Amino acid sequence: MVVIVVEQSKHVLRAYKIKRGDTVCSIAREFNISIISILKVNQHKNPKQLTIGDTLAVPMEELA
Repeated sequence: MVVIVVEQSKHVLRAYKIKRGDTVCSIAREFNISIISILKVNQHKNPKQLTIGDTLAVPMEELA
């Protein structure tokens, strides 16, 4: 697991590599975080166009 600290937002993020069968919902469940929190830190990515091998940033804690 790669952990990234984003200074301007003060959020600690992990890099998650998409694998077969993953959805934003399944990733959110795996890390016990909301779908909204994942989407907030990945605004430049279309969740409907994720492919195997893509990387998503996943917050280590729930975003407000």
